Amino acid sequence: MSIVEQIEAHRQALLRGEVTCGVRRCPLCHGDPGAFSLHERRRRGFWVVVERVVEKVVSLLARWKCPLCRGTFTEYPAFARPHKRYVASEIEGRSRNYMADEDATYQKAARDKAMAVCHPIESTTGRESHLCASTVWRWVGFLGKLKEAVRRAVRWVRQRDCRSAFPRSAYPVPARKYRSQARRQVLGRCLQLLALQDFVQRRFAVSIFPRSAIAASFT
Repeated sequence: MSIVEQIEAHRQALLRGEVTCGVRRCPLCHGDPGAFSLHERRRRGFWVVVERVVEKVVSLLARWKCPLCRGTFTEYPAFARPHKRYVASEIEGRSRNYMADEDATYQKAARDKAMAVCHPIESTTGRESHLCASTVWRWVGFLGKLKEAVRRAVRWVRQRDCRSAFPRSAYPVPARKYRSQARRQVLGRCLQLLALQDFVQRRFAVSIFPRSAIAASFT
């Protein structure tokens, strides 16, 4: 299915009550109640790039209630990332394009075949906006700050198969891509996280990203 079809399929499944919570332990109290009850279906718009045009596709997100602490939390489907409007494939794909090519710039990563990715023209102003280089810069920084997600992914792989040859290299970053050591570390961790995501997807057919916004430094 296309990403638009995935988003619509998720919405329909939630409306039909066919979605169950994929989180085992409550991200608030860390208890294991055995099951969570559906608290609400929250409306959420996702931004998808279709033929160099950003389209908004509306779907639903499930909020679950923990019977132990009575707290609620949001669960994100595979195509979404907490607190991000663009879908995961855009965030990770363009970040990967920037990190994989030594000569790539954020501006190039924000374009498709050297052509700008455009938002629809606003009826009130008549102006057209584009996917900006600064947006890709923030995406790379977002991924590069997920220290806990990397640690949990490495630990999970070791528990599943201690002999798995998952990526352990130093992930060198070209000097032209950073101006400070802090940014170099962020870029290196972004590389590591994307490499781990690719490995875990191929090896175990799952994602390393947590399904709750509270887990693994997404807060």
